Amino acid sequence: MINRKKMLGAAVTAAALAALCIMGSATVYADESPVSADEYPVSTDLSFVPAVEKPLTVKYGKVKKFKPAGSASANTAKINKLVKGNSKKTIIIPGKSIKFGGPIYPGNNTKIVCKKGAKLTFTASHAVFFKPKKTNYGTFSGLYIQGGTWTRNDVKKYNNGGSVFSLAHGKNICFEDTNIVYAKGGHGIEIIACENIVVKNNKVHSVGKCKSDREEAIQIDIAQPVSAPEIARYGKKFVKGTMCKNVLIQGNDVRGGMAIGFNWDNKKYPNRYHKNCTIDGNKAVGTTANGICVYNIMGLTITNNKAYCLKKNNKDYLYCGIHYENAKGGTAPKGFGNTTLTITGNTAKGGMRGIHIGTHAKNGVFKRVVLKDNKIYSRKSKADAVNLDFIRRHATKELIDENNELYKWK
Repeated sequence: MINRKKMLGAAVTAAALAALCIMGSATVYADESPVSADEYPVSTDLSFVPAVEKPLTVKYGKVKKFKPAGSASANTAKINKLVKGNSKKTIIIPGKSIKFGGPIYPGNNTKIVCKKGAKLTFTASHAVFFKPKKTNYGTFSGLYIQGGTWTRNDVKKYNNGGSVFSLAHGKNICFEDTNIVYAKGGHGIEIIACENIVVKNNKVHSVGKCKSDREEAIQIDIAQPVSAPEIARYGKKFVKGTMCKNVLIQGNDVRGGMAIGFNWDNKKYPNRYHKNCTIDGNKAVGTTANGICVYNIMGLTITNNKAYCLKKNNKDYLYCGIHYENAKGGTAPKGFGNTTLTITGNTAKGGMRGIHIGTHAKNGVFKRVVLKDNKIYSRKSKADAVNLDFIRRHATKELIDENNELYKWK
């Protein structure tokens, strides 16, 4: 739910996130502590994904084949037996339509590979869910979902339909080549207070009806009670403002009320920031709100995306192609003033602006903002496509503005 980089270091890149090697182990910090300079950059050992950019046939640990058991409840019980335990394991889902009852509750080091034609339909509110047990990214480690169509049985008629995938307080997460169909008013992928995240080459689209859908198809979220109520019911310690870090969202086809969003809490935790995030090569279409909307990030690169807000309203910053903002009333982390925000090679179209950058936090001025090779459209006017004057005066010590093309979006 939306509340109204120094760039990625040379050693912490999108390529590193997508490589194949051992499980990553980034440094853990206290749940209550804000991001500080001594935490930046984080561990460079981020090549935790066991088979990204390799065929879906690549196995991980012991291979187990799932064979449908008949009823939805029997299928749920059977798959939960297969994913149980913390040893490395690959679960192979056959290429057919299968109905499930309750969610899948994986153990650590679980990879689920769906063969071509696999469609997994759930009667529960979630397809995969982790009950939080530990803070500091300690609830689980290692979830890899590859392929398959994942949805709910009543997705077309169910409004405010929760999240197909809801993950919190874990690490080492990868979604690749999936097709996620979720109800408008909910989320396709919701990741709360996690680290080491890859969301790559997926299709995440909403269906159904919702009168005021401003929810994110892919949501990277802060752990706080308002936006993560399901986590809050497990205890107050799980909603004390933990953010996400080391995130790569790349090559996805995303369509929702809002397409891709990184959430904040501008009231209780305005000083908390996500860290080390790259959004690259996505088609991000917000039907009623921003295409890409990102709040409170330390270390952010947005490149080569097609980011559109289809809403024709041109009087609110909720209706932009790409929207970055840090919290008014908060204080940016120590070292934020040495970071660079990079926004290059995008096509960004919005009602109010194509690209909007708002910096309101104390010490929230970037060292450098790089706007380069973007095509930027506003329904309001060509001059409103991007707020260059505000960026120069309030958002950065240095603005690199090169080869950007500004248009009125007709």
